[in-house]
Amino acid sequence: MLFVSYLLLGLALVAGNGDPAALALVLASAALLFVGLRRPARFARTTPAIAVAASAVLSLTHDPTDGGALRVVLWSLGGLLGAVALLCFWRPRLAGRASLGVVLGIYAAAGVTVIELKPPPRIDVLEIQQGGARALEAGLDPYTVTFRNPYTPDETRRFFGDGRTELREYPYPPLSLVATAVGYVVGHDVRWTLLAAQIGIGIVLFAIARGAGHDPSVALAIVALHLLELRGLHMLDQGWTDSMPALAFLAVALLLQRRARGLGMALGLFVALKQYSVVALPILARDGRIPRRAWMIALALATAVTLPFLLWGPRDFVADVVLFQLRQPFRMDALSIPAYVARATGWQAPGVFALAGGGAAIAMTWSRLGPRSVPGALPLATAFAYAGFFLFAKQAFCNYYYFVGVVILGAAALLEPRTSDL
Repeated sequence: MLFVSYLLLGLALVAGNGDPAALALVLASAALLFVGLRRPARFARTTPAIAVAASAVLSLTHDPTDGGALRVVLWSLGGLLGAVALLCFWRPRLAGRASLGVVLGIYAAAGVTVIELKPPPRIDVLEIQQGGARALEAGLDPYTVTFRNPYTPDETRRFFGDGRTELREYPYPPLSLVATAVGYVVGHDVRWTLLAAQIGIGIVLFAIARGAGHDPSVALAIVALHLLELRGLHMLDQGWTDSMPALAFLAVALLLQRRARGLGMALGLFVALKQYSVVALPILARDGRIPRRAWMIALALATAVTLPFLLWGPRDFVADVVLFQLRQPFRMDALSIPAYVARATGWQAPGVFALAGGGAAIAMTWSRLGPRSVPGALPLATAFAYAGFFLFAKQAFCNYYYFVGVVILGAAALLEPRTSDL
């Protein structure tokens, strides 16, 4: 029931963002899941189509723009993408690499529309990344420069806990900086890198699904669910970087599936792209299929990318990449259980709750992991661990759950048709 699980995750995010209509959709999806459990054989074949259709409809109800002609263009592209995926699902002979290219091309057109035609959003994430790329291009250490503060004084106090007039921290690891700087050099916008990562996720999901024995139509449905994710274009618009570690994690899963070379490189990229990669390390170690040589290569790659920036300015680097994460204030607008509790009672849970949530989730799946575990166990356990970590964090927003959603789809792609009820 992974397709429905993914759909429920998306609906929960909508509800968390204040959409009252989402409650009815969540209940309807839960009822659908109950019916499917009673008649799994029939439901397994229709679930991907139902999920794709529902995702397409939901994506059309959430406008990533402020309206106008741009809204019509993006709605049209989203509807077309869903229609192509459904057509290929109902007519499997049409599914294949050519159809994959079509749906990826449609999403690329939507992404280009957002980057080129939509006014840049008022958010520190994009401001910092653009400024960091400019600094690196000019030969300056991005961890020592300051950036324009796009927020009002009240917003600044809520987001940063003080009254700063400029932004002093570049909180992203060096590999993320280098990768997004490539997009800036190529097209004067770091989001070109993020769009490439989102498209790359689709390609790797299709490869994993085909490698597991899924029909091209089902593989394409999995890709369509990713491309129709409710916040996908919003992620791109805002400049959130979570598509990059999501792609790196899927690359690890693909190379494990095929027992192919390059596993250490993919693992090193995953480790070096985002601080929260540490949550997955115990699960990857417990899986037991990653040889010691691959771990050594991963450590060497992560060190080779990170160490030069650490030596460039040790004090600023540690303050930005490590301490800033720990010093960030509690966010009342977070999509997490502590934030909901704080809004209801005024009590703010300590940040250690996130570690407890993630640790409990890892403990619950620990005995089910290992070299002989069923296909898909690794990404499922990883998704569960991150969900537990984010749900109890003092700061958690839709970009974090986007990462979880991609990992869930990776599990759906890995499960073999004869052993899974999608």
